[in-house]
Amino acid sequence: MRIVGAKDFSRSQAFSKDLYYVGFLKLKAGWIPLCVLKDPRRSEGLDMMLVSRSYEPVKEAVDAYAAQVPAVEQTFVQYLLVKEIANLVDRYGVSWIGELEMDSEDGCGCGCGCT
Repeated sequence: MRIVGAKDFSRSQAFSKDLYYVGFLKLKAGWIPLCVLKDPRRSEGLDMMLVSRSYEPVKEAVDAYAAQVPAVEQTFVQYLLVKEIANLVDRYGVSWIGELEMDSEDGCGCGCGCT
């Protein structure tokens, strides 16, 4: 996983048309993006949003967290522009972006399941 500051992620791709997959969890209060602790010993809250250029790593992560948290009612994975991710970063006060990578043997990386 590549970890970058959320502001650096947005700034370095300000005019980018690149898309990233982001996982979402539905709780009783509504939908939230999948965020984790960057450093469990130091982080005081969920401070890192997970993203990927490939579907599978995000799908696996969101399903794994949903299986561990009984309050999760549903999950989904959405393809978002960097600008949309920046809006989520601002809204949820996320400090870090963790870019998940896909093993090169698992297909083309488009999320279609092809090999």
